[in-house]
Order: sequence, then structure tokens, then C-alpha cells
Amino acid sequence: MQEYIKQYREYLEIERNYSIHTLRSYENDLTQFAEFLGSETDGAVEIENITHRSIRSYLGNMLEVGFTKKSIARKLAAIRSFFSFLVRIGVLQKNPARVIATPRLEKQLPSFLDEASMAKLMEVPNTST
Repeated sequence: MQEYIKQYREYLEIERNYSIHTLRSYENDLTQFAEFLGSETDGAVEIENITHRSIRSYLGNMLEVGFTKKSIARKLAAIRSFFSFLVRIGVLQKNPARVIATPRLEKQLPSFLDEASMAKLMEVPNTST
């Protein structure tokens, strides 16, 4: 699986021009996924044998360990994209991650200035003229 991760990273770097930070994140996410699968199968990970159940097991494990839903959603996005790449280059016939729903993220309300902060902001003299 590591060879496919390396090919995918090269694709993202060369053809998609992703930033170094995005490349590292995707590579780390996929390597963690491969390590999880390896621990479940005594080290032997055949890319063709990875199913949606394998991926769900990984996501469930992350939830148990304490990852946030936002982190899990990001890792799932990396896994989905990786398998789409494998389908595109002909390694797989279908993407096993495609059928997995993204975890619902908690919605956060926007923060506003309180009345005192707004009044203080309005008192500052305009020095730009």
C-alpha cells in the first residue's frame, strides 16, 4: 500500500500542485490508515481487499480513541480521494470509501463583538486621512 501512497503523493504534488502542508497531511492520514489495516491483518495489506467495512472499522477506532468528528472527516476525505485516484489509474474497479457518509460536524455560531467592544472600536480616531 505504501507504494500507492507514494504514487498518490507524487500525483498531488506534480499534477494538482498541492501545498507541502496538504501533501504531508494526506500522506500522514493514509499512512495511519495503512498502519491500522496492517495491525488488523498482521501486516499484510492488499489494496484490493480493502472494503467499506475496513474503512468504517478505522473510522470507528478513531472515534473510540478520541479524534474529533472534524479530524475524522478530513481523514475520510483523504481516503476517499486516494481510492478515487486508484480507480482512475486502473488499480481498482470501484472506490470502497465512496459509500461511507461523512460524519456530521457540529455547527458553530459566528462570534460577534459585545456592546462594550463595539463602543471602544468606534471611539478610535481615524488616522488614515
